Amino acid sequence: MNDSKPLEAAQVLAAIPVFAALTPVDRAKLAGALEQRVLEAGTVVFEAGGEGDALFILGEGTAERRVAGASIDLIEPPAIFGELALLTDEPRSASIIAVTPIRLWVLPRQRFQRLLHSEPELMLRLSTAIGVELARTRRMLGEQQREFDHWIEERLAALPESAHTVVLAAALFERPPQRVLARLAGADATTLDEQLEPIVRHSPFLERDARGLYVPPAIRTALRRRRADARQSLAKGELLRVAGALETEGALEEAIPTYLAVGAEEDARRVLDSAPEPIRATLAAAGVTLPREPAVPAIAKAADVPAPGRAAARKLASRKFVIAIVVSLVPFLFWNVAPPEGLSPAGWRALIALLSAALLFAFDILPDAIVALALVSVWVVGGLVAPRTALDGFASQSWLLVLTVLAVGVAVGKTGLLYRVALAALGRRRTGLTGQCLTLALVGTAVTPMLPNATSRMALAAPVVREVAEALGYDIDRRASTAIALAALIGFGQMAALFLTGSSVGLLVYGLLPPSVQAEFGFARWFLVALPLHVVLFALSMFALAIFYRPAQTAPVSGDRLALQRAVLGRMRRDELVCLVVLLALIAGFLTEPLHGVNGAWLGVTALVVLAVAGIVDANMLRTGVNWTFLVFFGVITTLSVVFAALKIDVWIAARVAGPIQAVAGSGIVFCLALTVIGFALSFVVRWQAAAPLLTLVAIPAGNAAGVHSFVVALIAIVATQGWFLPYQSTIYLALYHGSGELFTHRDARVLAWLWGAIVLVAVLAAAFVWRAMGLVS
Repeated sequence: MNDSKPLEAAQVLAAIPVFAALTPVDRAKLAGALEQRVLEAGTVVFEAGGEGDALFILGEGTAERRVAGASIDLIEPPAIFGELALLTDEPRSASIIAVTPIRLWVLPRQRFQRLLHSEPELMLRLSTAIGVELARTRRMLGEQQREFDHWIEERLAALPESAHTVVLAAALFERPPQRVLARLAGADATTLDEQLEPIVRHSPFLERDARGLYVPPAIRTALRRRRADARQSLAKGELLRVAGALETEGALEEAIPTYLAVGAEEDARRVLDSAPEPIRATLAAAGVTLPREPAVPAIAKAADVPAPGRAAARKLASRKFVIAIVVSLVPFLFWNVAPPEGLSPAGWRALIALLSAALLFAFDILPDAIVALALVSVWVVGGLVAPRTALDGFASQSWLLVLTVLAVGVAVGKTGLLYRVALAALGRRRTGLTGQCLTLALVGTAVTPMLPNATSRMALAAPVVREVAEALGYDIDRRASTAIALAALIGFGQMAALFLTGSSVGLLVYGLLPPSVQAEFGFARWFLVALPLHVVLFALSMFALAIFYRPAQTAPVSGDRLALQRAVLGRMRRDELVCLVVLLALIAGFLTEPLHGVNGAWLGVTALVVLAVAGIVDANMLRTGVNWTFLVFFGVITTLSVVFAALKIDVWIAARVAGPIQAVAGSGIVFCLALTVIGFALSFVVRWQAAAPLLTLVAIPAGNAAGVHSFVVALIAIVATQGWFLPYQSTIYLALYHGSGELFTHRDARVLAWLWGAIVLVAVLAAAFVWRAMGLVS
């Protein structure tokens, strides 16, 4: 595809009403799923009655729509056809034939469904657009139908009165029995053609073929659609009389269809039940069937008799819920037990409540926010701390920082800025797989501080990963496609702890640090201390991809689809420019915080106000886009450090672990490695969002006793609990796996997943020596 082709294709997409209603970002995502085809004149695009498996966009040439072999209309670009196939399972209603050589873009149902899986809002927008287009088409067809009905009425009125009954009665049959028509016309079978010849010759109502006279389908539909009047009642009455006469004469093959034509199903069933077997076989061969007895709706059946699988799943879920609740209540059996030496009764009970909450976090039965609020309730109602202390996390600058940064991240995701950055970086240079993996991982790392929710960031990037793999021809090579996907995982997900705003978990852990540590470690200081660890992580991961995921053969490189997506996106829009400027200014403000002294929370508020004034952030976006469940969880978890300090739990933990740590660890570097292994183990039972803050909270006193700075403890806790040794451990990994349309298998990713543990250990060991030189590790 030369430089002009992507632009031409983008203009075609924008000119089609269905796609014009979408945002440029949504159009670009659709463009990434398109397959181009060039067909010669006379080629059948699809046949009527066939499976609706794709949508087609005509870019060049002319096609023809045919129904029953007759040409209905011509299709010229820009045009779309077959769109209902993406939303329904109905067969094709018409055939499409290429009149001239044509160029098409095809959107297969399977690729469209993968796109909707990762972009559910696109389904709503596209369905709305198609609905508007269908409504317009229905209005047009309605006008044509009214004109056609008026035309029918005029010609029906011109018929002789004696012909009305014949025509209206014949319209009740798909193929009227000739003996019935003869009775209605007052003729016998030999003189029927002569009797009805004027109607055949001078009106559109009757036509003749080898099987006799019949009403054409379109005319038949129009006549059936008419309001009931005296003439129709007369025709049905005459038919009923004729059916009775035919039954009396023993002409059951004509009597039964006639009874059915007038709606006398009971009479038809009565006659059919007494008919000889040969007559039944003849009627069945002719397609004459009686309506079935009313059946119990499937939905009602499902409601009355639950499916065994569904019932078993509900039973299992109920059992799991009961077990989780019982296990979480076990610690409360020790509520009135004498506390350990050095710990107050209130501190002991606060730990019991925290242990119960941790068990509920591990079982993942209730939402984290609900468990967190229940924990606060136990603290307050149990008289352990004052309400102000229990809710201290919601009044902190850290909580405000998380709120504003998440809101800014939602705005960035909505504008499609991330999508544009990824497309701009890929496909420009025809590098090998290693270079493409490196580029994708670097792009992910670069945008990490802009979108603070790692799982959401990965979900936004996952469709791009699929499109990149397909555009570069890697979707046919499992090793290569897995390498592309895992490179995105490293960049967009596993580099999260490199930045203060790299993940909501990092912000949560930051809120647990003592105020003095928070004041020391702003955005710049965080980055500098985390850099040695993440440089090693990044380098070793990229090396592992190059070694273990080298493709068996070089895939054909095609950047056509990526070029089309860039052309569809067009020039950067105003909302993207505003977001980019605000992001750069916000990051600059974080970096220069030691100079101006303004806390990052207030910088985030300023950024949010600017985006709201620019019309990019509104109330609906804040209500539906921001993860308020996480914010509730964050507020409660950040309160833990305050509760621990108020009840002197942190002092008690430090005193208990100081001796064992000094005896076992011997040095800060050994402690760092031991903490990493503990993080690995914890990640198997507690998800990253809960494991990292819990490990930080417990390990800070121990780390200080071993000569390890609190920030280093927190950083290791984030990285060590972020593994995906097993798929369920990481929501970031699962967002990539499902969002990319299962571009790779869990088995494909297992090599790097298990290597990741060794890579983290090596990175922590290497970074520990740098941290020692910085005075952060003894």
